Amino acid sequence: MKHSDIFAEYIRSKDIIFKHAKGMRDIIGLEFHPYHEIFLFIGGDAEFISDSFRAPLSPRTVVIIPKESFHTFVVHGAEEDYHRYVFNFTDVPTLGKLIDEKMKSICLFPATDEMCALFEKLGENINEDAYKRELRLRAVFTEVLLEAETSAYEHAATTSSVHPVITEAIRFINTNISSIATVEDVALAVNLSPSYLSHIFARELHISPHRYILEQKLILANRKIEGGTGAVQAAAELGFGNYSGFYKMYKKMFGFPPSKAGKKETI
Repeated sequence: MKHSDIFAEYIRSKDIIFKHAKGMRDIIGLEFHPYHEIFLFIGGDAEFISDSFRAPLSPRTVVIIPKESFHTFVVHGAEEDYHRYVFNFTDVPTLGKLIDEKMKSICLFPATDEMCALFEKLGENINEDAYKRELRLRAVFTEVLLEAETSAYEHAATTSSVHPVITEAIRFINTNISSIATVEDVALAVNLSPSYLSHIFARELHISPHRYILEQKLILANRKIEGGTGAVQAAAELGFGNYSGFYKMYKKMFGFPPSKAGKKETI
């Protein structure tokens, strides 16, 4: 199939989305998302960043990203060269055990020829009959999960850890997310000025500490609501003093209101 320099093509089912794209990044500003992701990097000049390590991406690298895990892809080269295949998914009937096994933590590994062929098979059949397309989507997705080498991953020599102060700040945030009110709370805990902490965050993670804290709070609020806590109570427990403001931020991040948590596809 012949493509222009920039394109995005999709196959969708109720619980799985497959995307083949070049350029056209469409999830900028969503570093924590409520669905799992399996990402095959094909080409371009890009870097993967988590809250514990960062690594330049080589062609034919697979990235496993469990839901609610902080990450970002930074494109250093031309946007139109950023080429990838992506699976986004939540709970897939009959595959829960396999998903739990494979989606435990962020990892990267080189794709085998067989793994690449699986992604390419879907990419080549984007425009086939809808019924066949969905059958192929589920079959190929299952094969990709089975082939994922998550237990064999070791950091490559080119992988580097984030700045130690970021590690310390992340640990404090994750431990105290319910009670943290401002960036100043985190800065005080790691003995830095708020401005310098913001500088380190932006340099290392390409996100501000304020936004990191906000998205973590919204993820936890969503988890609480899915678990049966009322939305107003969940917002209050996470320190959102204004429910109207919480509602708007929640809907912007998840694409649906708190009343739909756990009842609507999140991909």
